[in-house]
Amino acid sequence: MTPEEMRRLLNGLATAAYVVDAIDSPHLAHCRGWDLTGWSYRLVPWGVRFSYRSHDGRANAEVLSVLMLEGRGARACRGQEGQADRTFLN
Repeated sequence: MTPEEMRRLLNGLATAAYVVDAIDSPHLAHCRGWDLTGWSYRLVPWGVRFSYRSHDGRANAEVLSVLMLEGRGARACRGQEGQADRTFLN
């Protein structure tokens, strides 16, 4: 799954929890039709940080799924060149 596909998939913390389970269980990822090769996660306050590293080490990205305490909707923020892309979802 590419970072862009991960961004489109994550629409909230419930979906993030499904992705965490699938990263921990490759069989579950396969059943859901997700190729999560190169993806890892780290639980952060109020959310999950997904990190991607391609097999050749050239592509890196981060996608954050967080609970937004103020306001609603999603906001995306791209890092500067050389930094990982980030997406914030409520």
